[in-house]
Amino acid sequence: MDYEDYPGWGNNREREDSYEQDVRQKLIDLFERNQKKVFFSRQLEVKLEDNYFHWITNRAIRALIADGVIKEETRPLRSAGEIHLLWHPSFRYYKREAASVVKLVEEYSNPNIAGAIGLHGETMVLEGFARNEFVMKGRKPARKHNV
Repeated sequence: MDYEDYPGWGNNREREDSYEQDVRQKLIDLFERNQKKVFFSRQLEVKLEDNYFHWITNRAIRALIADGVIKEETRPLRSAGEIHLLWHPSFRYYKREAASVVKLVEEYSNPNIAGAIGLHGETMVLEGFARNEFVMKGRKPARKHNV
């Protein structure tokens, strides 16, 4: 039995192409409505993830860049890595907005912020357990699995 014999497995590439066309149109509409705004690629992937897998959105973004429908610039981040900025081609003076987006991403990707958010999340979970009268009998580190 082949994968094509299962419902939904035939012509996956055609389905991906139709999803990619859908997300392309959504992105075009988004950039048309926000001609004076700079986005970053991960932001758009997350914004659309309820309906589209991130790789389909990313593929659509790359196609729109190649077609000249949106403009793109890659900048390094202080904490390592890089950010892919995107904007409507009519936005001539995008650099101030782009700098603001990069600053915000760097602020929230700071290890101190991430650590504080993690500790707060742990406190919230423990508080939820206590409110529901769960009892923690101890903590032991996770075992390392030998591979």
